[in-house]
Amino acid sequence: MRTSGPSPNPVNRPPEKRRRWSSAVLSYLGRPLKWRARDKVAGVAFLSLTAVVVGALVWADSGSDGGREPTEGAQIGTRAAQNPLAGREVYLGPDDPRHLIASLDVLDESGIEVVHSFADLQASVDKTTAAIIIDRAFAAQLDRDWVRFQYERGIVIVGIGINMSEMPSALGAPVGVSGDFGSYPESRLFYSLVAKQPCGGGASEDYLDRHPQGQFNVLIHRMANQATTPNYDTRGC
Repeated sequence: MRTSGPSPNPVNRPPEKRRRWSSAVLSYLGRPLKWRARDKVAGVAFLSLTAVVVGALVWADSGSDGGREPTEGAQIGTRAAQNPLAGREVYLGPDDPRHLIASLDVLDESGIEVVHSFADLQASVDKTTAAIIIDRAFAAQLDRDWVRFQYERGIVIVGIGINMSEMPSALGAPVGVSGDFGSYPESRLFYSLVAKQPCGGGASEDYLDRHPQGQFNVLIHRMANQATTPNYDTRGC
């Protein structure tokens, strides 16, 4: 004959377990009413806070494109919008992208046209051009009188890998201001910038390989600061 097992009812528990269970219940019931109410409030507050946190995480995830980092293209696009001379700068640079002052994507999104021959540079420069960037490797191909003419009409001239003291001989661009610009080593990527402004000139040089993106941005803003409108009037100087 099969006998049934003990019932899970607390009454059937061993005496010592019944005492512990009864003691816990009596202890809770014996607490002041305000304490028990406070426990309920705390429990409700915890559940509410949990719901708020979960909701915020869901909202943030849906509003940030799944939590993914911005793409390189999106970051570059932001930088390009900050270039005041976008579409008005031409860069005569090497065919090998590794030797450019920035990646082709960055240059394109920054509005800088890249060409690879002096003939293409001449064809790309027009009355709206504000700055010309020329790599040292093309110095022997240049018509220095043509570069000098662009300088005289207010276009910023930037020489990549050319020290300031070499700008007149290498590019035909005079240095309109005096100063101790020093000599940069050919093993480093750097630039010299000259511009003819009303009532004076501008010149600066700096590295491009120390903090590449930051120094590229500095170069962009320096070209914008030094650029002048074509056919400016210097009669007031």
